[in-house]
Amino acid sequence: MSDKSKGFILPAATAGNAALADIGAVETYGKMPWISFTVKNTHATQALTDFAVLVQDSKGGEWATLWSGTDWADATLFRDGSWIGTSNSTDANLKILPAGEWCKIVLFVGPVYAVKFQAKDGAAAATIAINGHAAGE
Repeated sequence: MSDKSKGFILPAATAGNAALADIGAVETYGKMPWISFTVKNTHATQALTDFAVLVQDSKGGEWATLWSGTDWADATLFRDGSWIGTSNSTDANLKILPAGEWCKIVLFVGPVYAVKFQAKDGAAAATIAINGHAAGE
């Protein structure tokens, strides 16, 4: 691994019910402004009701939400080159990822210290698996 590229696999985590729950974070050290990742909802019946990407500017700094909720459907919020896929078998977006489905995402997050993922569903049942790659320009 170079200091401008790294793969990541986050341990599977359960989505929150009333609020977004942390799924995991990846340190990019300000050197990897692009992330590409696959999100899989491994639950048999429960769809997501929200998915969020947060960033941290420095180690120990506050987390700021970049995208959540309806943001996923607004192309004007993403830099050129970003790509927001729909689920593998339907036209559902990441916010409402159906049970058993996955989607691929490519995002420009900027020169941030870390990126965190959060998810929510209606029953705190959906298990989310995320793997991907962070890279410099």
